[in-house]
Amino acid sequence: MNLLKGALQDELDNFFKQIHDHPTDVREVSKAAFSKARKNLKYTAFIELNQDLVTQSYSASDTVTWYGYRLCAVDGSMLRLPNKTAIADHFGRQQENSVPQARLSQLFDVLNKVTLDAQLSPLNIGERELAFKHLMQTEDNDLIIYDRGYPGFLTYAMHRAFNRNFIIRVSVDFCTEVSEFLAQDETDLIINIEANDDAVQSCFDHDVSSKSIKVRFIKVILDTGETEILATSLLDCEKFPKDIFQDLYFKRWGVEEDYKTKKFSIEIENFSGYSVESIYQDVHAKVLTQNMVALVAWIAQPEVDSEYKNRKHVYKVNLNHAISKMKNVVVLLITTANPKNIIRALVDNFVKTVEPIRKNRTYPRNKSWCKRVFHMNRKRTN
Repeated sequence: MNLLKGALQDELDNFFKQIHDHPTDVREVSKAAFSKARKNLKYTAFIELNQDLVTQSYSASDTVTWYGYRLCAVDGSMLRLPNKTAIADHFGRQQENSVPQARLSQLFDVLNKVTLDAQLSPLNIGERELAFKHLMQTEDNDLIIYDRGYPGFLTYAMHRAFNRNFIIRVSVDFCTEVSEFLAQDETDLIINIEANDDAVQSCFDHDVSSKSIKVRFIKVILDTGETEILATSLLDCEKFPKDIFQDLYFKRWGVEEDYKTKKFSIEIENFSGYSVESIYQDVHAKVLTQNMVALVAWIAQPEVDSEYKNRKHVYKVNLNHAISKMKNVVVLLITTANPKNIIRALVDNFVKTVEPIRKNRTYPRNKSWCKRVFHMNRKRTN
């Protein structure tokens, strides 16, 4: 949970230095002993801790919502893993000689910056199946936003079964109904979707009804002139007029930005072990710690609003700075009987390091592949 990034022995020495408040690093545990001991720790412990953290925090705090909905986004990404046979056998490779990879999917609260559920899986499990697992961690007031990799009758049926609302971007040639809608002058239309034979079988396999579903389709004209089609279960056209959906769907971008945070600030692909279990441990431990940062930022944000209310821009907590300050402090948070003073110090620090929110800024999306790799024997020593 201490955001392991350096050499494992350095991290261990520093850990015990923090616990015992020594002036220098202390050699109390060897990396070999740690590697042996971690085999007895199930990674699911971090998942359960994260669920408890999220549940208690949301019940005790006021959170940002949209029309009363908790605004969630589901998206997936690929993680590069250490090139070891056992890891490759479990998670898989995209090509025969490529490095092993895993599929990471998350249910992310885009307004409050919290990962509500994370699913790490082998490559042979698709993003839609992981999205269905996320549904088990949703609540009645959740509105879930998806990109164009998720639409389909089964997706609509699963949300109906869980009584959850959705917004999904669909390709203009996704199905006959969408193509016909695109050719019409209508920009907002409710269509009754029937299941074809494949969809009926898929619904049967997932134990959900294959009865027809009413789905609302909305045309959105982008600044580039391109037409985008959104499908939603929000059928009340008066309560949810079509003009609000372009900005609403754009909020899904928060989950894309969070993957940048996970990969570059949290360094979620920087693993501390070569076993399958250690991969799961590292990923879910870092998700938990990142959520702890987000929840402390909740406490700090009202003070930021008050402190900078007379500035030209609205300000927010600088997330990268906040993450860097959580290193080692998380050790004290989980080993101190009453960590209120520690949290207070973190909040004061977060309030002093902020960044302005500049709206309506757009940049070309950089799709270049990052070749950065975290080598186990070439880790930083700081």
